[in-house]
Amino acid sequence: MTKWLETFKEFWVKKEIDNILTLFSDDVEYWETPFQTLKKTEIKAQWLSVLEWENIKIDFEIFINDSSKGAVKWRFSHKEGSKVASYAGIYLIKLNNQGLCNYFFQVAEGN
Repeated sequence: MTKWLETFKEFWVKKEIDNILTLFSDDVEYWETPFQTLKKTEIKAQWLSVLEWENIKIDFEIFINDSSKGAVKWRFSHKEGSKVASYAGIYLIKLNNQGLCNYFFQVAEGN
């Protein structure tokens, strides 16, 4: 789980959206919010906003961690134009036997 998160963070900070997508299985159950699921083909569109961000900072604290599932507290901030935005939340993540994420659920709080 730790390796997957570090790779996820690296691709996010570098704005490598196509590489982010390689971390998810084709049949991933991806919850962008507790009310919105996305198919893998829809995830890229959700991530395109990252391209507008500068000074991306991300921190993770794993509080449940085994080889195939984890619960992660996260916090990130970025600059978009003159505005600085910060967010925090929880990820619930499951990995398949190939190390790809097949379940991704996030709850976020922005301020």
